Formats: sequence, structure tokens, C-alpha cells
Amino acid sequence: GRVVYVNPAGVRGFGAQSSEQLVGRVITEQVHPDSIASMLARISTLREQGDASPPAEAVLLRLDGSPIDVEAVSVLTTWNGKPAYQVIFRDLTEQKAAQATLHYQAALVDHVSDAIIATSTTGRVMSWNPAAERIYRRPAARALGLPISEAVDADVELANIVSDGGMSYATHRSADGSPLHVRMSVTAMEHGYVLLCSDQTARRRAEQHFQTVVTSFRDGVVVLDAHGTPQFINPAALRILG
Repeated sequence: GRVVYVNPAGVRGFGAQSSEQLVGRVITEQVHPDSIASMLARISTLREQGDASPPAEAVLLRLDGSPIDVEAVSVLTTWNGKPAYQVIFRDLTEQKAAQATLHYQAALVDHVSDAIIATSTTGRVMSWNPAAERIYRRPAARALGLPISEAVDADVELANIVSDGGMSYATHRSADGSPLHVRMSVTAMEHGYVLLCSDQTARRRAEQHFQTVVTSFRDGVVVLDAHGTPQFINPAALRILG
């Protein structure tokens, strides 16, 4: 069970400066306690020279004690004429990190309140998150594969939106025909487009209600944007300002 050889990749994997730091050590010192039993069980099944265990995930320990996720294969062989085990391991750290990131991104896509829709370069729906199902009242099974204009029931020119800055305000319709006032952000990707559609219907209703009420005021009301430019002026303000 003692290490007799470590190649350069193994030296790097264990965080050592040279193989001399590892040769002579008992291999279980470099295996996380939770992985020792399964590792020994796999080795015990090797009977004939050349037998190899199936690839299995394990946690090894670097010299500084930090864990390293690996995929390992053990082979029964000989070393200097004596029975030995050759262990080949592949570092899974980056793969695990990528998987965790993908799971996190998937969770975000599933729980955000905005519709996130991915399309092919030709504009066919490839992905339709739960928020898109709620906003457009169309299940993913009935949206996937449709042209985006059909899925949102509105003319959508993705390439034109991107070339115009990537943002568009438009009226879409849900599957039951209800109008939806949507702010749509479009990003071009390598194999298509990603759309972020925010339902502005409630906000639009509030704005319309505001305008209806304020229009009847005897006091002048002017709504300015962040740069001081008038966005709304009620009739009383028009009279007052001439």
C-alpha cells in the first residue's frame, strides 16, 4: 500500500513539489476517509494481472490536506517483479465547479419572474422557462419548436432588435389572446438568441390609471425623466404654462 512511483501529473495533483514527497507514503494517507472503504473494495475485486476497476469518483487529499475530486481507475500490475496496483486518476475539480454553476444557473432560470426564452438562429424556440409558461400561459411542450413570433403571438425580428440596441417594448399575447405589454431584451449567442421578457402589463395598467386620474386634476402635473425631459403633461399644466 505504499507509493513507489508518481508521474508529474500526479505530483501536481497532490500539490507536491516533487515525487520524493509522495514516494514511500501509505496511499490511504492521501485518500479522504469517506473514500477509503470504497477504494479498498474496488481493489479487492482485482484478481488477475491486467484486471481494472471501473471508473469511480473518489476524494483524494493534497499534501496540504485540501480535498480533490477525482475519477480513479485501479489496475492490478507488477512493479519490479512484484504485485502492485497502478492507480490512474483524473482531476474533476473544474468539471464539478462547472456542474455546480450549471445547476445554479438552471435554478435561477427556473425561479426568476421574467420569461427566459432561447431560440435557434432561425428563431425557433429551443428553451422556455417556467416563468414563460406563466406569462404566456403556454406550457413548454406547446412552445418548443415554434417560431418565436408564433410563441409570443407578435412580430419579433430578433436580428433587428439586437442591431437596434437589444431592447424592445412590444405587445405580445398569451395563449388565451390576452394582451401583454412586454419589455424584451435580446442577446445574440453563438447558436441563436436569448430573450429576457419582462411582463409590464401591471405597470402599464398603473400608468394608464395614473394618467386617467391626473388628467382630471385642476392642478398642473408634469412627469419628468431622469434628465429633466417631460414625459407626461396633464391638461391643467398645459393651460397654466400656456
